Amino acid sequence: MHTALVVSALPYTGEGFKTILAPFAFQVEMCASVEGAMEHVQQESVDLIIVDHDDKMKGVEFLTWLRSGGHVMPVILHHTKASALAAEVLNLARFCTERDALVLAGGDRDSLEVFARTIERLFPDSRLTAM
Repeated sequence: MHTALVVSALPYTGEGFKTILAPFAFQVEMCASVEGAMEHVQQESVDLIIVDHDDKMKGVEFLTWLRSGGHVMPVILHHTKASALAAEVLNLARFCTERDALVLAGGDRDSLEVFARTIERLFPDSRLTAM
């Protein structure tokens, strides 16, 4: 089983990601702040980090901190507003690895499918199969 850390100030975001990640055998842990996530990553091993990137969450700074500290797990930055995240893509390029992703996700079905395909790309052997 994989462990995903969801960093979001909104509790329902974590519940949403639990639902999305269920077919991929992920245990989902939550942190309400980037600072809490920094502490968590220093103490616990995680396979994937999903950051609700907005002005308060400081997703870019968190990604920078992770990479400068030698952490190599994939990071997904997601945001519901394309312009807010797109403005920082060039800055992010220095810190992203080929396993990182930027996901602009709303609550619609297309966004959820893009997110699921991203997880399949990052963890190709993790999807649970029906018995």
